[in-house]
Amino acid sequence: METNYAHALLEVIQKGMDPKKAVESLKLMLARQGRSKLLPRIARALGRIDERQKATRP
Repeated sequence: METNYAHALLEVIQKGMDPKKAVESLKLMLARQGRSKLLPRIARALGRIDERQKATRP
């Protein structure tokens, strides 16, 4: 689940949304849904995605 949120966050940022606003929006949405505890997992998922992308880039 956290990987899906991480991919969605990256997609929104790549489409042009300010990264800070995107993260704030995600935090608010998770808080409204009572899922704020997912934030650290999402951060780790973003790190894994970044590492994967770095490994595949020449």
